[in-house]
Amino acid sequence: MKMAGMGGMNADKPMKMSGMSAASSPKPGMAAMPGMAPAKADSSQPAMPGMHMGKASQGISKTTSDEGGMKGMGGGKPMKMSGMAMAPLGTFNTGAKQLQAAFPQETLLDYTMLRAPRPTALPADRPVRTIQLYLTGNMFRYVWSINNTVLSRADKIAIRRGETVRFVLHNTTMMSHPMHLHGHYFRVVNGQGDHAPLKNTLNVASMDVVTIEFDANEYRDWFFHCHLLYHLNSGMARIIHYEGDSVRTDNPRLLSRFIGQDRALFPYASAQVQSQGTWLEGGVRNSYWLLRGEARFDWHGDYETETHLQRYLGTRQFVAVYAGLDFRDNSRYLNPGLTKRDENGKRLNSKDYRQVVCAGVRYFLPMLVWSDLRLDSGGKLRLQLEREGLPLTRHLRADLMVNTDREYRIDSYYIVGKYLALAGNYDSDYGWGAGVRIIY
Repeated sequence: MKMAGMGGMNADKPMKMSGMSAASSPKPGMAAMPGMAPAKADSSQPAMPGMHMGKASQGISKTTSDEGGMKGMGGGKPMKMSGMAMAPLGTFNTGAKQLQAAFPQETLLDYTMLRAPRPTALPADRPVRTIQLYLTGNMFRYVWSINNTVLSRADKIAIRRGETVRFVLHNTTMMSHPMHLHGHYFRVVNGQGDHAPLKNTLNVASMDVVTIEFDANEYRDWFFHCHLLYHLNSGMARIIHYEGDSVRTDNPRLLSRFIGQDRALFPYASAQVQSQGTWLEGGVRNSYWLLRGEARFDWHGDYETETHLQRYLGTRQFVAVYAGLDFRDNSRYLNPGLTKRDENGKRLNSKDYRQVVCAGVRYFLPMLVWSDLRLDSGGKLRLQLEREGLPLTRHLRADLMVNTDREYRIDSYYIVGKYLALAGNYDSDYGWGAGVRIIY
């Protein structure tokens, strides 16, 4: 029997961010946190409960470029676009250097062209604190983090008043991340020397490394996060704490709830009604854990069920370990009379009849293939390979599975709508079948 994992159970398909309703984000920016009245400015940014938004954010609604204009174009004056060609569509996820190499005849806009109209250099005699921050995540599971740790499991970033704080941002993912710092303007170290532009949000391109620095001149706690809402809610954020200051919050309970958003559980389920039986699967998951179950019933009383609790490991989550149960009985109709019994008449575990506890390890192979090696309480070792959601056409997908129990299956389904697909398959135990698949 195939136990669907990160692919077959939809475990690695995009998490439905059902907890993030439109009501929680009334503006294009972030919504204000409950129990916290934002300061005068930066009203379009999220407010941490009990965290001050501060004077540094004032006036950002007047200009999107903050303190800095295009080099050689008069600072904040409007920029003329005539004669300046943009990169072709479909190239936005590529870094600026790669794009410039691919299109040397084009003029590409990037942060190195920004230059502040006035010097922004910080005092040279101050101590400098350099902090390396790696933007990390798993695009298959919608898990986003900093230094491979989500907000709820991370310590605060401690700084001291009077320092120059320098963040070196390494984007190790295939997505861009607009990183926003509350309460401060930071200098973008872009080769403009003393005229480095001031920003409070900086888009860090995929596989890029960017350095920012700011004057540590505030108090208490401030929030630093990716400005993509679901990246923030899944854990790509940190709290910046001024050492020696108390942590004051008007509502500790709301603050704790906000920090723990990346622990949210996301359910999923599907039901496939076919000519040879009914297949059910579903579970709940979060950034590190997956509880999943699968059941198959034919129309003659034969069945297979598996339930696993799985923990993802590693920075990329390409490895997972699990433990669970495997109950099945395919001897009533499919293979009657093949079940073996001991001298007391007790049924013995076999391919078609099984009641065991199992534990295993899964590893993500190239070509999006999951390998699964498990050992059950009867001493049976099984290796399984599976590939889920293989795109054949725009709407047609295929699932493939084979294991050392000489089981194999070929599934195909045509996506009709968000929750509905037409399905057909061949299973080595249950034979040919066709029907409909309902997906949640």
